[in-house]
Amino acid sequence: MNNKGITLVTVVVMIIVIIIIATVSIISGNRLTKGAKNFRDVYNIESVRSAVLRRKNEIEMQGTVTPLGDTYPGFLSPHISPDDIECPGWYMLNKESLKELGITSSEMQYLVNYEKGIVLCYEDSDFVEKYLVYRFIDKEIQRKNTEAHFEYIGEALADYSYNNEGKSYYRENEYDAKEVFAKGWYRVSFGQIIEELEAVYNDIDLTKYMKTDYLINYDNYKIEKFTDDLKQG
Repeated sequence: MNNKGITLVTVVVMIIVIIIIATVSIISGNRLTKGAKNFRDVYNIESVRSAVLRRKNEIEMQGTVTPLGDTYPGFLSPHISPDDIECPGWYMLNKESLKELGITSSEMQYLVNYEKGIVLCYEDSDFVEKYLVYRFIDKEIQRKNTEAHFEYIGEALADYSYNNEGKSYYRENEYDAKEVFAKGWYRVSFGQIIEELEAVYNDIDLTKYMKTDYLINYDNYKIEKFTDDLKQG
């Protein structure tokens, strides 16, 4: 005899299906929200970087293409972090400084290097660590320019295209694309960075900020935080 009506098993199955659908919806919503935030953060940083490079070019062309008198917006050589770390040659951009650069879409503060086109957002939990890495690079480049037979600190990566001895790393992006870090890059431990910066910040415990290894391209002034999604090539 056919049972008409809803059985207990049917109710349980329906509840399970509803829970699955709700869970998938929540996860998808969180991913979309996180993706939107990441996109906005990247967009803001790239907008500031473009404005910084544009102002740098304007300053360099003063007296030829543009009139004399333009200056770099922002507060020169600010101090950051609770330990008052000085950032010589860098600028802090607040809302007013950003307006001078034509940026009205961001309410955040940024630490920028006009000469190198580097932009660090104060909202980034690693921005002090990243600044210290750039300070380390400056120190290494200065040493290379003054010391004979100087070699950059860190493990030099291999030439990826020729499979030479040594390591290379890559990160898988969308559509199976790979971002490769090989020749020209060095893996530098946070301990090596701290050791080199101790003389600069001898009264500051840098272990509070430097906690991660980095891949560094000294010549191109680029850094990449060494994270779990980096795979050895």
